[in-house]
Amino acid sequence: MRVTKLLFMLLLFTVCLKGQNQTRIALSPRSTLPMSLVAQGLDRKCSGIVFTSDISKVDYVLEASDTDVRYEFTLQSPSGDVLFHTSTRKPDNAMQDVCKFIGKKK
Repeated sequence: MRVTKLLFMLLLFTVCLKGQNQTRIALSPRSTLPMSLVAQGLDRKCSGIVFTSDISKVDYVLEASDTDVRYEFTLQSPSGDVLFHTSTRKPDNAMQDVCKFIGKKK
């Protein structure tokens, strides 16, 4: 019985710590790419990313746009400061660039 309690407490502690390492991102209303596409791509490229629509809980706001030739991704602070920008021909490359930037900030 004691072992079970200890394992449960360890599991609970691990889950709590894991939640603290998550980075919360909201998609800017000015984005032209759908959240489903961006979320799917970032899930493949990054770990610990959570998309939310609650702007008061975010670490970053991402504007993701598709022009005729390039994909433009701009990462901003919740207050609107531009922190990072990338322009690539493929959306996966832009998502990878965003993930690298976020990884450096952790």
